[in-house]
Amino acid sequence: MTVFKSIRRAISRTSFVRAIPTLTFTIALTFSGIFTVIDVLGARSANQKQVTVAANHIIDTVVSDIAADRAEDVVEKLDLLAPRTAHIVMFDGRSFSSTDLRDLRGHGKNYVIRIDDAPAGTLTYTPIQPYQHHMTVFQMALTVIFVTGFATLVMYYIARQAANSLDDLTRLINSVSLDGFEKHWGPSLSYAEFRRVRLAAERTTRRLAQELNVLRKRAEIDDRTGLFNQYYLKSSIEQCLETVGFEQPSALILINIDGLADMSSQLGSTRYIALLKQVGDELLATSRAINEEIGNPRDSWTLACLPSDQFALLACGFDSRDDIAPIVRRIHARFREFTSFQDVSLTLKASGSIVMLPEDGDTQAIIMQRAEATLQSLRSDGAAGFRFYSPKLERQNESRRKLENELRKAVDDERFVPLFQPKIDMKTGRICGVEALARWQLDSGRLVSPAVFIGLAEEIGLIDKIGQQIMHRSCDTVAAWAREGHELNLAVNVSPRQFEAEGLADMILDGLARSGLSPRRLELEITESLAIEQPDRVRTVLTPLRRMGIGLAVDDFGTGHSNLAILTQFEFDVFKIDRQFVSGLPNDSQAAAIIDLMFGMARSLDMKIVGEGIETKAQARFMADKGCDIGQGYLYSPPVSEPALLKMLQAQAAVTTKRSA
Repeated sequence: MTVFKSIRRAISRTSFVRAIPTLTFTIALTFSGIFTVIDVLGARSANQKQVTVAANHIIDTVVSDIAADRAEDVVEKLDLLAPRTAHIVMFDGRSFSSTDLRDLRGHGKNYVIRIDDAPAGTLTYTPIQPYQHHMTVFQMALTVIFVTGFATLVMYYIARQAANSLDDLTRLINSVSLDGFEKHWGPSLSYAEFRRVRLAAERTTRRLAQELNVLRKRAEIDDRTGLFNQYYLKSSIEQCLETVGFEQPSALILINIDGLADMSSQLGSTRYIALLKQVGDELLATSRAINEEIGNPRDSWTLACLPSDQFALLACGFDSRDDIAPIVRRIHARFREFTSFQDVSLTLKASGSIVMLPEDGDTQAIIMQRAEATLQSLRSDGAAGFRFYSPKLERQNESRRKLENELRKAVDDERFVPLFQPKIDMKTGRICGVEALARWQLDSGRLVSPAVFIGLAEEIGLIDKIGQQIMHRSCDTVAAWAREGHELNLAVNVSPRQFEAEGLADMILDGLARSGLSPRRLELEITESLAIEQPDRVRTVLTPLRRMGIGLAVDDFGTGHSNLAILTQFEFDVFKIDRQFVSGLPNDSQAAAIIDLMFGMARSLDMKIVGEGIETKAQARFMADKGCDIGQGYLYSPPVSEPALLKMLQAQAAVTTKRSA
């Protein structure tokens, strides 16, 4: 097995033309030698058989004379049949030999002589002519070499022909593509098997080419709308970049149909796809109409439907970006008219981004990236219509990416700390509680305002971890103050994004448990808009917390679309009057009237009232006269650090002790 493995490894490392003759030489040499040895052994065996027959004939001839003890007759017959090569020795001591007997020691072979079926003596006999093969050793060696060489040459010729045919077949296969065959291909193949392979390759390639064309068409078409898809759009952008110039630019218009995605749940999957197709048809008809007005070929523009249910129009044939404006106006106007679908009222608007080729990018990846970034910028600003890409946006995105990376690192390093703004009891003037406000503490010690990072943190999903750090540190701090004799209530804001995540209640309870702060000392502040938009979710999270005694405050009431029913559905404990109503007091009569209404609602619902943003003594007197329970604002103190507020508490306690003394 080792020999065969070695041969196989050797063959696998060489070419077909050299491997086949080498293998043939090895096999031919081996079998030629084997057949030569077999021939020699066969001839020798046949000779031995002839000698045995001759010896038996001698025995049969002389056995009767030996039995009759006729020695002269025995010798005469031995001379006749085997002159000088036969010698008989009987067991009774008699012997008979041919005349002039040669020395047979080491040459003769013994045969048993039987008389009456009993051994009586032996015949030592050797042929007169010694055995000689019909070929000499030299002749046999020449024969082996000739046979081996001839077989090797024949197989080399055959291998060369086969290799040439294989090379021809390889060139044929290499010359064939799934897009078509070469019409003229020179040499014909030598062997029928190779011709069959060629025919099979041609048939299979033709079939694959047909299937590939079908797959290509499917791969380039969006199944839902019948328009081109994202794959074809990217390919078209690459082709366009190879030919477009600054003198006659092209434009990629990324189109978002505002309100389209909201129809998915209302219409269901099947009807939504039908709506998507109709929107695509409207865009296609609009683009073709514009094309015809410009005088371009009917299908010179590419309209594609993207997986995000957005559309993209690759438009060519402009003199400048000013020529794009009429196109986007037509698209925008068309969807103002698109108000119904299958008896369902629609409110759809087209908005999007415009990227100029090649001015705004030299690869399709950059073009697509900048189109998406421009559209995202449009959404973030809450703007409508269409916006051109600007390099300024790139700088903004770079700044945003940098801020995002720094924000992630800050969350991992737990760099978010609370500042505490005192809440003042309007009757006693004493600090009765604090509101924890999140700050980002840099390595330098500088504090970053939440206006810088809260929006981004909510967008990238970090607000939960930031909220957890603020909740836990605030609870730890207020609990530590309580152990020193400073009993305060703690108010913590909970953002809408925190309610979307699982585990909010567990996080709050964990903060209370690890700090030892009483649940009745904790107050959660939520906005009116959160209670309106996610009432079921808010109720699910807050109900078990309310049963434990955790307070609930409504913040920003009256700054949006106020819903009075919200105040009764969630049983708020605290009503916070926003700073925008307090800032105009006491001279703003409208603000004063609104505050009167708020006080009336809060008192009727037995809610404590907190006035935010109190900055002047006049504002404080006005709020106190109206019966405000708690005041909060820069008049009393800005948000301060833990040590600073502790000093305020200690000073307050010292004053109280002095008065009581």
